[in-house]
Amino acid sequence: MTPIAVDQDKNGVIDGDLNGDSILDIGETWVYKASGTAIKGAYENIGTVTGSFTDDLGTTAIETDLDGSSYHGVPIAGARTPGFWKNWKQAWDGNASNDHTFVGRENFAGGDVLLAPYTKATTDPVTGQTTTGLLIGDYNRNGKTDNGENTLFYSLEEAHKLVDASKKDDQDVRFILGRSMVASWLNFLAVNPAPIGDMNDAIKWMQSYTADESGDLKGDGNVFNGGAIHAKSDAWSGDIAGVRNGNEINAALDYYNNTGTFGTQGI
Repeated sequence: MTPIAVDQDKNGVIDGDLNGDSILDIGETWVYKASGTAIKGAYENIGTVTGSFTDDLGTTAIETDLDGSSYHGVPIAGARTPGFWKNWKQAWDGNASNDHTFVGRENFAGGDVLLAPYTKATTDPVTGQTTTGLLIGDYNRNGKTDNGENTLFYSLEEAHKLVDASKKDDQDVRFILGRSMVASWLNFLAVNPAPIGDMNDAIKWMQSYTADESGDLKGDGNVFNGGAIHAKSDAWSGDIAGVRNGNEINAALDYYNNTGTFGTQGI
């Protein structure tokens, strides 16, 4: 590929050409860009730049410099449904010893999505304990709740129960949304673009309609603490001023899990 000069302000001068004389002067850094399509597997590239300079005596010298770069392309697994994640718990159990059952298969991540390079051990924001699980809302994947992040944590056991349709409580719609949330988060950990606005809304909804360990509402989002929400409730199907109800949030996440696409996201 051939890099092209960048002129972001459209003034006819290469960005970095401070005096606009089309000569790379001492102290200037010119900006170029190039684009290409990433490939699967190992890739190496050597960038080459050549320039010439003529001094006051008419002597011309040519200088060339090289700069190598490389990467290893990891194929995006593609968004998958809760049923897929239910059937392939080896892909998200934090256990590398069984990764051979799926690594290398098309549309799978290159390793367990609860292990590096996808994510690390996570810290439960309620107990402060570090364990294997899903810290939903941890978008930088550093395993902890940073300033400005709103997260909820499910242990691996809880997440497995949520994604397993046979174990969800049909009388408690929190389990329905929880199932969609777990699948959406696993899709994100598998290096897919994610509907961050929809997931943030789901986190807030769960925190508003679940109890914490002491039984108080507006808790930690853990559906296993009791306090069922029914499908006919306003929280799930009602018209709530300024926010989406649970059914609308779930529909958005379900669409993402089935198609890998999503609409415009709120902040």
